[in-house]
Amino acid sequence: MSDDLSVVAHLLKPRGWKPPVRRQFFLDCNEISELCDSAKRIFTSEPTALQIKAPVKIFCDLHGQFGDLMRLFDEYGAPSTVGDISENKTESEHAWHRINRLFNWLPLAALMEKKVICMHGGISHSINHVEQIENLQRPIIMETGAIVLMDLLWSDPTENDSVEGLRPNARGPGLVTFGEINANRPATPTRGRPQVANDRAVGPTLLNKKLGL
Repeated sequence: MSDDLSVVAHLLKPRGWKPPVRRQFFLDCNEISELCDSAKRIFTSEPTALQIKAPVKIFCDLHGQFGDLMRLFDEYGAPSTVGDISENKTESEHAWHRINRLFNWLPLAALMEKKVICMHGGISHSINHVEQIENLQRPIIMETGAIVLMDLLWSDPTENDSVEGLRPNARGPGLVTFGEINANRPATPTRGRPQVANDRAVGPTLLNKKLGL
């Protein structure tokens, strides 16, 4: 592959993508490393909490199922613009570690129209201002701002709206599940019911007065 755009063009085929024969990946380890460098340049140019405008489509919890992503793009539309974006065991391990290090540079949240905040996990009493997210330094180190990071990445919405407030999370100590909270109480968050697919919540969406949006 000669450049990043050719990689995207090879992969972004919502109607025609098929898994490669014998599941063999089409990039070698050096090309993967170059692609990671390009992605890192994009991530470092962006804030930790992205500011985005509607309309937006949010796809979450794909767990690496690229075919599912292509089906979603086929149904709802693929990105309109793109840009700047092994056989040997030792080389394969290097590529694997290179990709994992790249995750430490990803933005942690997105603020849509200054009204809706989106993240993988959720919020609890540890997060009171958007600035707490914006001020998290990347690459992410769990020892720095660990409580805020754990909430953003691993807290969960409740299974139904009959459960209110914050509850302990079965994932482990320090994590919470969050339900509806009285919107009339000052400095508290309310959340819209997340969309549900495959009987689990995906992409919890928070309309958050607590964060001063």
